[in-house]
Amino acid sequence: LVMNEQVVGGPEWLDRDRFDIEATTDGVLEGVPDANERLERTLPALLRERFRLRSRQETQALQVFEMVLDKAGRPGPRLKPSTCRLDGEPRDAERAPCEPLRTGRGMLEVAGMTMPELAAALSSFPVVARPVHDLTGLSGAYDFRLEFVGQVTLQGAPNANADSGPGLFTALREQLGLVLKSERRPVNVVVIEHIETPTEN
Repeated sequence: LVMNEQVVGGPEWLDRDRFDIEATTDGVLEGVPDANERLERTLPALLRERFRLRSRQETQALQVFEMVLDKAGRPGPRLKPSTCRLDGEPRDAERAPCEPLRTGRGMLEVAGMTMPELAAALSSFPVVARPVHDLTGLSGAYDFRLEFVGQVTLQGAPNANADSGPGLFTALREQLGLVLKSERRPVNVVVIEHIETPTEN
């Protein structure tokens, strides 16, 4: 199991129940500075031990979104080449370090994000809920602020104010010049063969 892979199958509680898990690595990953890498190395064993997970990988034809430019070669008015300094780049007195991604209700503000990173972020939005593949052809990093009105509330209920502003898809096109096109294509997926609710510590 790899983080960010598409997961299919399994019982209904996978999409409903939430768990707090405390785990230790016994110091075996002290030399790995990246938190995401440490999680990717330890998560499969944790899931097998605590959730009795059995899974397999295969390729299935699924509905996905392809992210393309609305007008060829022309990003939208709010999509600007980044002016901040990315992690790992040499220090530059004229460029400040990129700030972390900031999100809020109906807002996504980032500095120094690539198009593949944006595609991955969009795939986690409930209104998208599919893998998003970057086909914009835009290289490098970008700064932008995306403002939209969610179709549901944070509690999952329909948003009574959904018509008070643009939805996510409209905002992407009008503000960033990006379009999500629905397509069906082969996707590498993780198929859940067996999983159990974990026991308490």
